[in-house]
Parts: sequence; structure tokens; C-alpha cells
Amino acid sequence: MYNPIDHRMELFKVRAQSPSDEAADLYLKVRSGTVGFENGSCVLSPGSEISTDVYFNIFSSSKYGEYTVAEEISIATSVSGRLDIELRSCSDLGEEVLDVRRVDSEGPEEVDFSFKIKNLDDSRPVCHYLLYRAHDRSTVHSFGSYVSDIEPDEVDLGIVICTFNREERVLRNVERINSLISDPTCGPVGKSTVYVIDNGRTLDKDSVDYDSVKLIPNKNNGGSGGFSKGIIESRRDNKTHILLMDDDIEIDPNVIYKTFNLISILNDRHKGAFILGGMLLPESPRIQYEAGAEYLPEFKRGKHMLDLSDAGALLRNDKGEKADYGGWWFMAMPSSAADQLPLPLFIKLDDVEFGIRRMRDHIVMNGIGIWHDSFESKANPITDFYFLRRNLLILYSLYDVHNGMQIGIAYLRNMLKCMKHGNIREYVFTRRAVDDYLKGPEFIANVDQENLIKSCNPHMDENGSSEKPEKKRRIVYRNNMRKFSFRCLLYLLLESFNVAIRWNKLSRSYRDSMEYLTSMEYWESKQ
Repeated sequence: MYNPIDHRMELFKVRAQSPSDEAADLYLKVRSGTVGFENGSCVLSPGSEISTDVYFNIFSSSKYGEYTVAEEISIATSVSGRLDIELRSCSDLGEEVLDVRRVDSEGPEEVDFSFKIKNLDDSRPVCHYLLYRAHDRSTVHSFGSYVSDIEPDEVDLGIVICTFNREERVLRNVERINSLISDPTCGPVGKSTVYVIDNGRTLDKDSVDYDSVKLIPNKNNGGSGGFSKGIIESRRDNKTHILLMDDDIEIDPNVIYKTFNLISILNDRHKGAFILGGMLLPESPRIQYEAGAEYLPEFKRGKHMLDLSDAGALLRNDKGEKADYGGWWFMAMPSSAADQLPLPLFIKLDDVEFGIRRMRDHIVMNGIGIWHDSFESKANPITDFYFLRRNLLILYSLYDVHNGMQIGIAYLRNMLKCMKHGNIREYVFTRRAVDDYLKGPEFIANVDQENLIKSCNPHMDENGSSEKPEKKRRIVYRNNMRKFSFRCLLYLLLESFNVAIRWNKLSRSYRDSMEYLTSMEYWESKQ
């Protein structure tokens, strides 16, 4: 939030009280003693020591130094009692105490600190934080906010949430976000709009009756279609930036506030940067599963399985690393980056392909992250064996990763393995994935992919759940695979050969179709 009177820009608020006990280590570090919260204030027992070198509240100095116009940072904390407050920095060289203030006061007293971040960069991360050491019973009335004497750019943010039959979770998130963007103490008031793209068409308009929220029923063209619709609506409303979010995440709304303010102070070199949110695991709230990732030529998750309750992990998390894309569970970008829309892949790899094509700069930063179920916990055969493998072939075709011979041999090996181990679903869905890939971009452009899911298994939905038991069907398929193994092998040899010899021509065809398939004209024809 920017104050035009004193020209001070609030970068983010230090919120030390965790929304859950499981995530407490990401909001406040208790180094010794006992602490508790009373009416929003943090009470320290004698001898207690706490600090804010934690995921959501540490100041990523090297990130702000490299990517923003900020040069000097200030923070004011309000305390009472008898205690010391230290301003500290941490880097790969260790911790350093930069300033110490002693307070002995019965009533709240404000203590100010400042530090410079100019010329820092994320090749050697540096962070700053405050440490509180109580000599007697003391209280932190406010942990303060990090501010800088800078004037921000005007930002108007479109927050796009694509949802399909997850009414309870999406409504909870919309309510949380609305509480932020309607709060007059926060910057996004009047400068943010939430677009709820309802692919399942199950939400009632009255359930999202907020001034800054638009509910848009949409034909189910998957995540790529839902997010494309949200991007189109955001650009029509002249939003400067667009934030894409999944419907099934757990989010602290202050993450949006921090992202909004970061976007508004990016320097000229990095105004086009994508903000990539970290994905933390609900079952292990301190563990980060991914924050940015490489995909070509080989897949590599960024910042994978970092324990964010560890100070060393926070430095590693702030270190600049290569990334090809950011997951759409939380990814912000300039609206101009979306003048080419996502490719119609329905689900799986649409965010990967878009990032490879449109992202040229990115920021991964402590404190910008959400909780999201791991992909392993959401595994199902339609998405993993059909959509993932079909779309992977398309991705390889577009970006010339492998040659036809390599793809054909890999396909044959995989299918032989399925036959050997009786992996019926993988065998059936992978064959269908290859068959549909071979139909070319015209098939991808025109197929009703919602009906395609139903045709894969009439008793299964896109979430992989089946209404009927399949034990009997699996036994029949397994027996058939054994009985006709020679015929299957001959067919697979021919199909693998077909993939190999048609690869170059198909790859050119997919590349030639890219401009149309990512255009406004195409996506408007699909609504």
C-alpha cells in the first residue's frame, strides 16, 4: 500500500500468528522460552527469544535488490516490557547482527530499523529479519511492515480462478481473497477483480455476490480453456497483470498482497517477470514441493522438497535458478505476456507449454507460496496415461526435443512393459494417447475433450473416479493380453514405426497450427 503523503510504499506486513498450528514454523521462529498470542499481540515469557527469519516473514533483500526499484528498507515494530530487538542479516556467510535496541517500557514503544539493499542480487542471497529477546515478560504489539520510500506503478490485477465441481473450496478461497481486496488498509482495494471461471457450471451467483468478483459459467474446455477465458476477460477489462490460481489450494491472502506490491515496484529490467508461487504440501505444511521447474530437455522440479522451516533452505529458496515455467496453482504475469493464449491441451502440461513459450523472466521468492495437494496424491489413469502422454508428444513436437526414432522406440518399450506386467489401464490409455496425437492438430482443435474423457471410460470422470468396480474387467483384459500377445506385439511394432516415420511431418503441422490455436479467434469459437 502506497502513502502519497510521505511517499512510503508498504511491501508486506509481518504476520506472526499462523492460521494453523502445523504451519506455525513458517510464521514465527521460537528460539527459546514460551510465547502466546493475546488479542493479536505476541506475549513473551522472561528469557524467551523469537525471530522472523521464517518463510512468510523474512525479508528477501537480494530479490528486492535485484528486481525492484527499492534501495533502502525500513521497518517499525511496537513493543513493551524489557527486551532487546536486533536487526539481523543472514547469507551463506552466516548471521550478522546489524543493529540492537533495548526497550524498557510499560506501554507500547515504537522501534525503527533500516537497511540498504541496493546492488544485491539473487546469485548470493541475503535476507534480513528481526530478533526479539525478552528479559522480563514482554509484548510485541505489532511486528510492523517492511516499507520503502518509492512510488509504485499503477497496477490493476485480474485474479483468475478456474474451477470444476469444487464448490466448497473455491468459495472459501473467494471469500478470503475478497476480504483482502475489500480491506481499505491494503493496496488492492479497487485495483483487483476476481474472475471465477466455472467450468462445471455448478456455482450459484448469489454465493459469490461481491463487488469485485465476477462469476463466469464456462463450457468445460479443461484448465487451459478455463484459464484462457479468464485471461480474455481480464484483458478486456484492461487489467495490467493477471494472476492464475487453482481452485483447490489453501492460501494466506497476504500472499496476494505481497505479490501485488512486488509487481508494482519492479524495475525496468524486470517489469516483464512472471511471479511463480511455491507449492507447499498440505500433509507436510513446511515442505515445498516445487517452485518453478525446468522441463526441456529433462524435467527438474525447482526448489524441490525444501524444508522451509530451516533458515538455510530459505536462502536456497531465494537463489536465482533457471525455470521454464511456473505452475498455475499461483502464477502472476503482465497482461501483455498473454497476447498469445494457452494451447488447448485441456489438462496436463498446459502451464508448462505456456511458460516455455511466453515466460522470459521470473521471480521465486520466500513468502509467495500456497498449499496444494501433491500430484501423486491426485493420480488417475485418464490424466496420467492419456492427457499427460498425448500432450507430452505435442510438447516434444513443438519444441523439437526428440527425433521420431527415439519417440517410437520409447513408446514400444513402454507398451511392452505394460504387457509384461499386465498394466491394463496404462496400456489402453497410452495407445489412445498416441492414436490421437497421430490425428494431428486438427483433432486437438476440434475434439470435445469432455466427451473424450467419457469415451475413455463411461463410468469414470476426469478426476479418475469410477462408479463401477473394475476387478472383473481387469481380469478379462489381462487374459486377452496374454492370449493375443503376438497380435498386440505386431500392432505395436507397426504403430511405433508409424510414429517414427510421421514424426517430422506431424511436428511441422503442430508448429504451423500454434498461431491459430493460441489466438483469441480460436478460443472465442470454443466458448
